[in-house]
This record gives sequence, C-alpha cells and structure tokens, in this order.
Amino acid sequence: MYRKSMVAVAAASALVLSACSSTSDAPEAEPDFPTQSITVTVPYPAGSGPDAGARVIARGIEDALGVATVIENIEGGASTIGMLELAGREPDGYSIALGSFSGISLQSRRIDNPFEGLSSLTPIAQTKLPAFFVYASPDNGWDGIEDFIDAARANPGELTIGVPNEGSTPDLLVGLLEESADIELERVYFDAGQQVLPAVNGTVDLGIAQAGPVVQFVETGELQFIGLMGDQSVPDLDVQSFNDAGYDTSALGDFEGFFGPAGMD
Repeated sequence: MYRKSMVAVAAASALVLSACSSTSDAPEAEPDFPTQSITVTVPYPAGSGPDAGARVIARGIEDALGVATVIENIEGGASTIGMLELAGREPDGYSIALGSFSGISLQSRRIDNPFEGLSSLTPIAQTKLPAFFVYASPDNGWDGIEDFIDAARANPGELTIGVPNEGSTPDLLVGLLEESADIELERVYFDAGQQVLPAVNGTVDLGIAQAGPVVQFVETGELQFIGLMGDQSVPDLDVQSFNDAGYDTSALGDFEGFFGPAGMD
C-alpha cells in the first residue's frame, strides 16, 4: 500500500514537472522537458525513513518522465544543509529535494543559517504525512503503552529514548507525550535514521522513528512497536496510538514533500 501510494505521488509530481516546459504565451517553442537526468536531494542519511520514501518516488518519476533520477544525500543541520543546497541551484526543474516540516518550518528558524525556509523554495507536491512510532526491545517486558507508561512513571528521568536531532518533529512529539502522560524521559540524540540500532543493542531503552527503518527488526523479534504518535492510523501495522490510550500527542502536524528552488516555473 505504501509503495503504491508513493508511486501515485511520483506520477503526479512528474506531471507537474513536465508542465514546466509548456507556457501558452511563450514567444517561441520551449524545448521538451526533461532532456537530462533529474537530481533528487535527500537532506537525510541513506537508510532513513525519508530517504526510503524518496527513492521509491524517484523510481516512479523515472518511469513517468523517461529519464534517470540521481539521489544525493546531503545531511546536516537537521535537514537545512541539503535544503540550502537546493535553494542555490537553478530553478529549471532538474534539481528537486525532499523537504519536511522539521527542516522547512522549524529548523530554519531555530538554527542560524542562510536557509530561509519556504521563501527559498517552490512547492511541487506533498508526498505523505509521516507517522512516528515509539519502539523498544522486547527484553524490557513491556506489553504495550500502559506497561511503558507505568515503567516511566516508576523511574522518572531514567528511561532513555533515542531521538533524531534536537528540535526535530520526533523530539517535539516526545515532549508532547511527556506532558500528556506526566512522565519524564532522558533523550539521547542521534543523526536521523541512526536511533534504531541503539534500541536493538540496548544502548537506549526506547526510540522514536518512522516505521521504515524499524519494521525489519520487529519482524525478527529484536524490537517491538510500543505505540503510534498522534491521531493517525497505519493500515498495514496494528499498533495502538497514544491518543487512543488517552495520551494526546496530536497537537503537532508534519509533512514531507518535494520542492524546487524559488522561482521555478
């Protein structure tokens, strides 16, 4: 289901990109688009949730437009480094990037850098509303949300949770959960996508991430999903949401989508 949705978005994105070459009031015929490969910047590490989604959509764009897509991972600055790189490129449709709420709407304001958020970009298409899961090793003995909450309340500030980047959407979601459930967790920050293995090997008690990097470890029994943040549901995964358990974490929205540089037709 996820792959089908991503390919559908890719086709829609490709139609938007192909329209870049056709303006009815142009004084002369414009060249067909595209005539060369399209660079897709992913401002997150390879193997992360956003990276996995971007690669699926990039393949769909290749099928729809008939040219290659080149993935480049430019991480750093909680995704603002890659978006800044995109903002400085020609707005000709050959350079696009996967952007997110965290990098565009949050980090561009809290980190002192030249990237100015949405004003530096041209929106193309939303790809998804990310769902974030709290997960842990089965060795902890927690059978779902209430067992985890009970353990956190019994050990305030002692349970560690792996979080990608300070001030990121997952970081803020953890804060909402702490407030709603009246618990205190010790955050351990990692680069995006790097917070999964520490929960497998016991370096941290828990982690929070999109499902993609976690599912393989759930299938092998090395991790288990504890709960789903917010009020979303994921049809392919039978995981209780914290909202349904009575702990509201829905105040923070999120998005991922493709963008070009400002001024793109």
